[in-house]
Amino acid sequence: MRAAARAVLGAYPNARFVFKRSELTDFVTNVGRSDGEASYRELRTRYGMLRSNERFWAFSDEMNAAHRRSSPIEHGLFDYNRLEAY
Repeated sequence: MRAAARAVLGAYPNARFVFKRSELTDFVTNVGRSDGEASYRELRTRYGMLRSNERFWAFSDEMNAAHRRSSPIEHGLFDYNRLEAY
């Protein structure tokens, strides 16, 4: 069964990942192979949009704008208290 999300799911992100459409298969494969902290750290290093990234706030603004467009009534600001910083 295939599932797809065409909007933002949740306002409390633990992590954010960024990749090109052409990297989707590799990203999904790597997520499926993740079996512990070390492999998750590799995934985060390769695809993660961490708060320590200089583009983090610009990315956040883009995500907020996309969320506002896709869900004009339900949208709100993201709560980054749970988001990994590094």
